[in-house]
Amino acid sequence: MTDMSNNYDMFNKSDNGKEIGLMKAGDYIIHIFIEKAKEIKCPEGQTIDPMFVIECLNFKKYSSSKSNIGSTGTDVVWSEHIFIEPSNISKKTAEQAKLNLTLLDKGFFKDTLIGKFEFDLSFIYFMK
Repeated sequence: MTDMSNNYDMFNKSDNGKEIGLMKAGDYIIHIFIEKAKEIKCPEGQTIDPMFVIECLNFKKYSSSKSNIGSTGTDVVWSEHIFIEPSNISKKTAEQAKLNLTLLDKGFFKDTLIGKFEFDLSFIYFMK
């Protein structure tokens, strides 16, 4: 895992050099809004049933799955709110945490990976 302590200046200083805050130990509410996925590709003549898996701080949540999305490369709209509520998180754990979004084609016996995205929780926390 990457040592986030080297990123102190990047995350905790504003453009004018003043401190803007630190990640703190305690309880968090992480709100993920899945609006849509654009131009999902699937094999010609087939359909997919996409769904998201969200993982952060040992929590795993699932979006609903959409059914029979064709190979036209269309946008798929979810408009879903997902909440993760970790408690008693140490400062170091909060600073090193990752938020993973995985897009899967939901299968009957096995899901197939479509795409995966990873975000630093501290980067999201300090976004303007």
